[in-house]
Amino acid sequence: MSHPDYKNVRIKNKIWDQIGNELNIKGEDLKKRWKNLRDCYAKYLRSEKTRTGQQAKTTTRYKSWPWAQHMEAFRPFLQFAQTESNV
Repeated sequence: MSHPDYKNVRIKNKIWDQIGNELNIKGEDLKKRWKNLRDCYAKYLRSEKTRTGQQAKTTTRYKSWPWAQHMEAFRPFLQFAQTESNV
């Protein structure tokens, strides 16, 4: 990321706390919920690409993830490492 405070944990935690105060949720709990949503969305996106082989068995539950449409705005910000297959 290009923002100078990107790695500043104190500032990030303060922002999570501010958002949490507005939503009546602890900042730490909100941060965990966001991470869970982001991770599930990433798994959903990976499941769209993976359809064959061993991985197809493990990603079937994300084919119809209910929050996918709401998370579409974050698609450009998720980057996946390129993998190679030995098949």
